[in-house]
Amino acid sequence: MNSTFETNKDSQALLEYLQSVETVEILDAANKYLVQEETPWDYDVSQGLTWAPVTEIKNPDAFITKKMYGLLQAGNILKVPILVGFASEESLLFNPDHNVFQNTLKAWDDNLGLIVNNNMQITDENKRLEMGKSIRDIYTGGQSFGSRLGDGIRYSSDTSFTKSTRKFAEFYSQIAKTYFYEFSYHGPLGKSDVHYDGAESVAHGEELKYLFCSGSDCNDSTFPESDRITRRRLIKIWTDFAKYQNPTPEPSEILQNITWPVLSTDNGDFLYVNINASLEIKNHPKDETYQKWIKLYDSLNFTDFDTY
Repeated sequence: MNSTFETNKDSQALLEYLQSVETVEILDAANKYLVQEETPWDYDVSQGLTWAPVTEIKNPDAFITKKMYGLLQAGNILKVPILVGFASEESLLFNPDHNVFQNTLKAWDDNLGLIVNNNMQITDENKRLEMGKSIRDIYTGGQSFGSRLGDGIRYSSDTSFTKSTRKFAEFYSQIAKTYFYEFSYHGPLGKSDVHYDGAESVAHGEELKYLFCSGSDCNDSTFPESDRITRRRLIKIWTDFAKYQNPTPEPSEILQNITWPVLSTDNGDFLYVNINASLEIKNHPKDETYQKWIKLYDSLNFTDFDTY
């Protein structure tokens, strides 16, 4: 948009320039940048979002000057109760085309360094390839991704969403009340028909279809009873949490009279509510793969991460 800012580092000047142009110009420039991204890993959420907060040079007006992982670990964060979780297979939303995803798996197999999170800070090419093989082995048991699309989806969901969400909750639960969920209910109202053998079924954002509606989706009578019950449950959970900072402040028949456990990892537990056709209090979400990720991160022998 303005080539002078290739060398001009004046934040105030940049702010004033962006405020002086039409919104559509900024959007057009952003879209042109995204079009230049040529490969799946260029815009893989696991390697950082294209537009995201960054650490700033210390100055009186700076908002973030330290790595966010360390800030969270130290408890230097606003302490309020939270309700947090993930869908059972987040990355389904971003990989609807099996043929395209098959090409992505081939690219990963050809260069395993691509599946290594940048936050691991491995710059040596051989060590990065070794780490990539260790990561792939978590999902394939030592085989290539090949045509194992479901394993690839599970990797993508974990590296982009699951492990970081769980790690965040572990830290945050030390400083404020934390309620954790996994949304596993798959129904017509979720509006997702993407399926990969060997992977779960609920995509990123599906729970929002039950919390909010538009058009014909607001007519519950067109959906199965289990969808209608799930909608009522989610609305009850989110409403009560907003009102009372507790998703189950009192017994409720629609919520099967459960008491949602406050997350605590002090005794090695990680209790959460699995939201499926019924509600179930469970322990250690996605633990089989998560613990293997933990071992890989621990093997790096440093904790100066920006993200996880």
